[in-house]
Amino acid sequence: MSDVHTVCDIDNTFYKIIEGRPLRRGDDIKVYMSNIRDIFLFKANAAFILDQIIQIDTSYSFEKSEYAKISELFAQCKSSFVQFAKLNYHKSKKYQLLAEVKALELERKSEELDILCDKYVKLRNRLSNLTATFENLSRYRQFLNRLTPIWSKTQNLDCKPDISTATINSTLLTQISFRSGGSFDISNLEHLKVESRPYFVEPIQLLDILEDNRKQCLNYLNIAAVSANIISSVLKGRDSVKAQVEDDAKELQNYVDICNNLIRFEEEKEASYKVIFERILFNEFHELFASFEASKLFTCVQYVNTKIFGDMEDPKDNLTSLMANLERLYMDLSLNLDYLDVEIVKKATNQAFSEDKEKMRNAFKAQRIIKESDILRKSLYASFEPSRGYKKQDAKKTV
Repeated sequence: MSDVHTVCDIDNTFYKIIEGRPLRRGDDIKVYMSNIRDIFLFKANAAFILDQIIQIDTSYSFEKSEYAKISELFAQCKSSFVQFAKLNYHKSKKYQLLAEVKALELERKSEELDILCDKYVKLRNRLSNLTATFENLSRYRQFLNRLTPIWSKTQNLDCKPDISTATINSTLLTQISFRSGGSFDISNLEHLKVESRPYFVEPIQLLDILEDNRKQCLNYLNIAAVSANIISSVLKGRDSVKAQVEDDAKELQNYVDICNNLIRFEEEKEASYKVIFERILFNEFHELFASFEASKLFTCVQYVNTKIFGDMEDPKDNLTSLMANLERLYMDLSLNLDYLDVEIVKKATNQAFSEDKEKMRNAFKAQRIIKESDILRKSLYASFEPSRGYKKQDAKKTV
């Protein structure tokens, strides 16, 4: 302030606080000093509260600027995340189109495979029919060979030998190659044909053989009658075993249903616990351990510990242990201060204040000396440089 002001300009009632009051006797000076002390204490408290209000306003403005910076950073992160999601969405759409094309190709290949399978089944059924027909004819031929008299066999020695069904089947399978693209031709079986010749001359020969077959069939019937009871008991046992197996299957199915219900209940409980855990993690846990304020507080406390105790930063440190160390040091210092004498404390305080004042005086003197040296340096530089008129003449000569 450029104008001169007095105490009355700041406090109009400074000299009027006791105006109009009766004067007390000289022995009441203690009461007067007590009143004056209370008045000044009240004013000091008011000034302290005003200072706190100013500090709150300053902190609010600082926090508001920090909030603006955080909001801007959040907007940038949000836009970056949107761009990231957009790029991933386009890539996913490309992969989806490629998968749809591959799915169509696979469907066409499946249709072609179904057609080839149908052809394969038709050819295999045809081959089975031919094999069954040839097997029946081969059995009939074997039957006729057994019924043929010895003298007829001796006359027909040039007859081709018997061909078994297994040989026919292997021959047919070697003639067919589906995987290699081969074709099947019935003419490949022409070398298996057998010439038909008359084996019987008299009917009595065939009647003898049929009589033997009749006796053999009668023996087979006797064996079937004996084994009928055994087969019936086996069938009854099969039904009981089947019913028992069905009961066991039902019991196992009930047990499986119970297990599925338990699994479903555990999955639902897991989902609810997961939601609660994520809520705690992203709200309370983040505010207590991962927020900016908690990180800033931990950094400040760790810095104070390193400066006070002279220890190195330990990754295993936590906020509780660091605050406990500071609290313990504060309690020790408080106890030590309680043991000190008040007069000694006042003397030490005055000495510290006097040292600070001396340092401030030295700093003021150093600042003044630096300014004077700066002015002297500039004047020395100016004294060594040529005058302005001489500079202009030199400039004209150079032109």
